[in-house]
Amino acid sequence: MQAAEPRNAQPAFTAEPTVASDNTDTDESGPVLSEGEIVGVLEEANAAEIVHGHLVVERLTDDALRKYAGDMIKVHTQAQVHLSELSAARSLGSADSALAQELSSRHGAVSNALETEQACARLDRRYALAEVLHHEELLELIGYALLPESRSDALRAELQRTRYLTQRHLARARALAERLGTGTGSALSTARSSL
Repeated sequence: MQAAEPRNAQPAFTAEPTVASDNTDTDESGPVLSEGEIVGVLEEANAAEIVHGHLVVERLTDDALRKYAGDMIKVHTQAQVHLSELSAARSLGSADSALAQELSSRHGAVSNALETEQACARLDRRYALAEVLHHEELLELIGYALLPESRSDALRAELQRTRYLTQRHLARARALAERLGTGTGSALSTARSSL
Protein backbone atom coordinates (compact mmCIF):
# COMPACT_ATOMS: atom_id res chain seq x y z
CA MET A 1 0.00 0.00 0.00
CA GLN A 2 1.13 3.49 -0.76
CA ALA A 3 1.78 5.86 2.12
CA ALA A 4 -0.36 8.94 2.48
CA GLU A 5 1.04 12.12 1.03
CA PRO A 6 2.59 14.49 3.58
CA ARG A 7 0.48 17.52 4.50
CA ASN A 8 2.90 20.05 3.03
CA ALA A 9 3.51 18.23 -0.26
CA GLN A 10 2.45 20.39 -3.17
CA PRO A 11 -0.06 18.71 -5.48
CA ALA A 12 -0.03 18.82 -9.26
CA PHE A 13 -3.18 20.94 -9.39
CA THR A 14 -2.93 24.70 -9.53
CA ALA A 15 -6.38 26.09 -8.76
CA GLU A 16 -6.93 27.56 -5.34
CA PRO A 17 -10.06 26.06 -3.81
CA THR A 18 -12.60 28.50 -2.42
CA VAL A 19 -12.31 29.24 1.26
CA ALA A 20 -14.99 28.01 3.62
CA SER A 21 -16.12 30.96 5.68
CA ASP A 22 -17.22 28.88 8.68
CA ASN A 23 -13.89 27.17 9.34
CA THR A 24 -11.91 29.22 11.85
CA ASP A 25 -9.10 26.86 12.85
CA THR A 26 -7.49 26.13 9.51
CA ASP A 27 -3.88 25.58 8.56
CA GLU A 28 -2.64 28.48 6.43
CA SER A 29 -0.37 26.16 4.41
CA GLY A 30 -3.11 24.40 2.45
CA PRO A 31 -6.41 24.91 0.72
CA VAL A 32 -9.60 25.15 2.73
CA LEU A 33 -12.61 23.31 1.38
CA SER A 34 -16.10 23.03 2.79
CA GLU A 35 -17.61 19.59 3.27
CA GLY A 36 -19.84 20.22 0.24
CA GLU A 37 -16.84 21.19 -1.88
CA ILE A 38 -15.07 17.98 -0.87
CA VAL A 39 -18.16 16.03 -1.96
CA GLY A 40 -18.13 18.00 -5.23
CA VAL A 41 -14.50 17.03 -5.93
CA LEU A 42 -15.27 13.35 -5.28
CA GLU A 43 -18.32 13.56 -7.54
CA GLU A 44 -16.18 15.03 -10.32
CA ALA A 45 -13.57 12.27 -9.93
CA ASN A 46 -16.24 9.58 -10.11
CA ALA A 47 -17.99 11.22 -13.06
CA ALA A 48 -14.71 11.40 -15.00
CA GLU A 49 -14.05 7.69 -14.48
CA ILE A 50 -17.55 6.81 -15.66
CA VAL A 51 -17.34 9.03 -18.77
CA HIS A 52 -13.83 7.88 -19.71
CA GLY A 53 -14.80 4.25 -19.30
CA HIS A 54 -17.89 4.64 -21.48
CA LEU A 55 -15.87 6.45 -24.16
CA VAL A 56 -13.41 3.59 -24.59
CA VAL A 57 -14.84 0.32 -23.29
CA GLU A 58 -16.11 -0.87 -26.68
CA ARG A 59 -13.08 0.41 -28.62
CA LEU A 60 -10.21 -0.94 -26.52
CA THR A 61 -8.25 -3.72 -28.20
CA ASP A 62 -6.74 -5.23 -25.04
CA ASP A 63 -9.14 -7.59 -23.23
CA ALA A 64 -7.71 -6.95 -19.74
CA LEU A 65 -7.91 -3.19 -20.26
CA ARG A 66 -11.48 -3.51 -21.55
CA LYS A 67 -12.37 -5.41 -18.35
CA TYR A 68 -10.67 -2.71 -16.29
CA ALA A 69 -12.68 0.02 -18.06
CA GLY A 70 -15.89 -1.90 -17.41
CA ASP A 71 -14.91 -2.30 -13.77
CA MET A 72 -14.22 1.45 -13.48
CA ILE A 73 -17.68 2.24 -14.88
CA LYS A 74 -19.32 -0.13 -12.39
CA VAL A 75 -17.27 0.77 -9.31
CA HIS A 76 -17.42 4.53 -9.83
CA THR A 77 -21.15 4.44 -10.56
CA GLN A 78 -21.62 2.60 -7.26
CA ALA A 79 -19.31 5.08 -5.54
CA GLN A 80 -21.33 7.98 -6.96
CA VAL A 81 -24.57 6.49 -5.60
CA HIS A 82 -22.96 5.78 -2.22
CA LEU A 83 -21.57 9.32 -2.02
CA SER A 84 -24.95 10.81 -2.91
CA GLU A 85 -26.66 8.74 -0.20
CA LEU A 86 -24.00 9.68 2.37
CA SER A 87 -24.25 13.34 1.44
CA ALA A 88 -28.03 13.32 1.79
CA ALA A 89 -28.02 11.35 5.05
CA ARG A 90 -25.42 13.64 6.65
CA SER A 91 -26.69 16.88 5.05
CA LEU A 92 -23.27 17.50 3.51
CA GLY A 93 -24.57 18.76 0.20
CA SER A 94 -22.43 19.22 -2.86
CA ALA A 95 -20.77 22.45 -3.88
CA ASP A 96 -18.66 23.60 -6.77
CA SER A 97 -15.14 24.91 -6.20
CA ALA A 98 -12.21 26.15 -8.24
CA LEU A 99 -10.59 22.78 -7.64
CA ALA A 100 -13.59 20.83 -8.96
CA GLN A 101 -13.76 23.17 -11.97
CA GLU A 102 -10.07 22.65 -12.74
CA LEU A 103 -10.50 18.88 -12.49
CA SER A 104 -13.56 19.05 -14.74
CA SER A 105 -11.61 21.02 -17.32
CA ARG A 106 -8.74 18.53 -17.30
CA HIS A 107 -11.09 15.57 -17.39
CA GLY A 108 -12.85 17.16 -20.37
CA ALA A 109 -9.55 17.43 -22.21
CA VAL A 110 -8.84 13.75 -21.52
CA SER A 111 -12.36 12.87 -22.72
CA ASN A 112 -11.73 14.74 -25.97
CA ALA A 113 -8.42 12.95 -26.49
CA LEU A 114 -9.99 9.54 -25.82
CA GLU A 115 -13.02 10.25 -27.97
CA THR A 116 -11.00 11.24 -31.04
CA GLU A 117 -8.52 8.36 -30.84
CA GLN A 118 -9.12 5.42 -33.20
CA ALA A 119 -9.59 1.94 -31.77
CA CYS A 120 -6.01 0.68 -31.74
CA ALA A 121 -3.12 -0.06 -29.41
CA ARG A 122 -2.50 3.70 -29.12
CA LEU A 123 -5.97 4.18 -27.58
CA ASP A 124 -5.20 1.36 -25.15
CA ARG A 125 -1.96 3.04 -24.07
CA ARG A 126 -3.56 6.49 -23.86
CA TYR A 127 -6.42 5.22 -21.68
CA ALA A 128 -4.06 3.23 -19.43
CA LEU A 129 -1.83 6.28 -18.93
CA ALA A 130 -4.85 8.51 -18.29
CA GLU A 131 -5.99 6.06 -15.62
CA VAL A 132 -2.60 6.08 -13.92
CA LEU A 133 -2.49 9.86 -13.93
CA HIS A 134 -6.09 10.26 -12.75
CA HIS A 135 -5.64 7.86 -9.83
CA GLU A 136 -2.29 9.38 -8.83
CA GLU A 137 -3.90 12.82 -8.88
CA LEU A 138 -6.84 11.66 -6.77
CA LEU A 139 -4.55 10.08 -4.18
CA GLU A 140 -2.61 13.32 -4.01
CA LEU A 141 -5.79 15.36 -3.58
CA ILE A 142 -7.11 13.07 -0.87
CA GLY A 143 -3.86 13.30 1.08
CA TYR A 144 -3.19 17.00 0.57
CA ALA A 145 -6.56 18.69 0.39
CA LEU A 146 -9.56 16.50 1.05
CA LEU A 147 -8.78 14.46 4.18
CA PRO A 148 -7.06 17.31 6.02
CA GLU A 149 -10.03 19.59 5.40
CA SER A 150 -12.86 17.16 6.14
CA ARG A 151 -14.48 17.68 9.50
CA SER A 152 -17.22 15.05 9.71
CA ASP A 153 -16.35 11.51 10.73
CA ALA A 154 -18.61 10.11 8.01
CA LEU A 155 -16.86 12.07 5.25
CA ARG A 156 -13.42 11.21 6.63
CA ALA A 157 -14.38 7.51 6.57
CA GLU A 158 -15.59 7.88 2.98
CA LEU A 159 -12.33 9.56 1.98
CA GLN A 160 -10.29 6.80 3.61
CA ARG A 161 -12.39 4.20 1.78
CA THR A 162 -11.90 6.13 -1.46
CA ARG A 163 -8.15 6.33 -0.86
CA TYR A 164 -7.95 2.56 -0.36
CA LEU A 165 -9.95 1.84 -3.55
CA THR A 166 -7.94 4.43 -5.49
CA GLN A 167 -4.69 2.74 -4.45
CA ARG A 168 -6.04 -0.58 -5.74
CA HIS A 169 -7.22 0.97 -9.02
CA LEU A 170 -3.85 2.69 -9.44
CA ALA A 171 -1.97 -0.58 -8.95
CA ARG A 172 -4.11 -2.22 -11.65
CA ALA A 173 -3.72 0.73 -14.01
CA ARG A 174 0.06 0.80 -13.54
CA ALA A 175 0.33 -2.93 -14.22
CA LEU A 176 -1.78 -2.57 -17.37
CA ALA A 177 0.18 0.47 -18.55
CA GLU A 178 3.46 -1.35 -17.99
CA ARG A 179 2.24 -4.46 -19.81
CA LEU A 180 1.11 -2.32 -22.74
CA GLY A 181 4.60 -0.87 -23.01
CA THR A 182 3.86 2.63 -21.81
CA GLY A 183 6.33 2.53 -18.94
CA THR A 184 5.75 4.49 -15.79
CA GLY A 185 8.55 7.04 -15.80
CA SER A 186 9.14 9.46 -18.65
CA ALA A 187 6.07 8.23 -20.52
CA LEU A 188 3.89 9.52 -17.68
CA SER A 189 5.57 12.92 -17.76
CA THR A 190 4.99 13.13 -21.49
CA ALA A 191 1.42 11.94 -21.06
CA ARG A 192 0.65 14.70 -18.57
CA SER A 193 1.22 17.25 -21.31
CA SER A 194 -0.46 15.30 -24.13
CA LEU A 195 -3.70 14.29 -22.40
